[in-house]
Amino acid sequence: MSPRQLIVLAIAALAATAAVFTGLNLTAPPPAPTEQAVAVEGQQVLVITRDMPQGTVLQASDLEWRGFSAASIGASFVQETSSPEALTEYVGAVARRAFAAGEPVIQGAVIQKGAQGVLAAQLPPGYRAVAIEVSEVSSVGGFIQPNDRVDVILTTTREGSGAEGQDEVLSDVILEDVRVLTVGPESRPVDTEEGAERISADTAVLELTQRDARTIALASELGTLRLALRGVEAEPPQMDVPSAQRWKAEALEQRSEEVPPVRVHAYGTVVGAR
Repeated sequence: MSPRQLIVLAIAALAATAAVFTGLNLTAPPPAPTEQAVAVEGQQVLVITRDMPQGTVLQASDLEWRGFSAASIGASFVQETSSPEALTEYVGAVARRAFAAGEPVIQGAVIQKGAQGVLAAQLPPGYRAVAIEVSEVSSVGGFIQPNDRVDVILTTTREGSGAEGQDEVLSDVILEDVRVLTVGPESRPVDTEEGAERISADTAVLELTQRDARTIALASELGTLRLALRGVEAEPPQMDVPSAQRWKAEALEQRSEEVPPVRVHAYGTVVGAR
């Protein structure tokens, strides 16, 4: 082989080698940029840790501090710098609207425990809070707690309507699956190591529709009301009651003729009186 041919082969080999290296460089991924930690200037903001509907009573596990950038903090946010004890101060507060997990607590969107409007914030649209008289016996020995579900039983006595002119005692369930809002001064369950505490009180506040509220008002004039505590387990489908069951209107209206009409006070004005 002549020297000229050797030189041509050497040049071709170098060119091929250069082409291989060039191809590898083109297909190789670009080097990862060097990450640099950027400090976000902001404040710790009180947030809700879970999704919750309107009327939820806030527990300690529902609240925590989270860092927010200064630009994303609104004037109504609860901040650690201005409210360092908020994690405890807002326990027992009531949500006036629904919250999503991670949403900041906004002043005015919750009502703190003991403030005016706490009970009203727990009422779903279309419902009313109605107080009835109870005793330790009629409230299941004082063990009915806020947020329990109860049936309301009405017991009446008809004088001389029984056999041989004796008095006749009648009892029936007039409302079923009713939520208890408060018992006496308590507006939420009492947590103790021994379990439920007795609540000595002479009133219980029930969550009722407007129609059921009228039923309770009339029934309280007809006889004695007693609460029957329901279990926490869901009842079988054949026993499930989707809404409060009532007496027939005719039965209540017939008995209402024996007692004076119910007088309802609305904003200082007496209505419904004959």
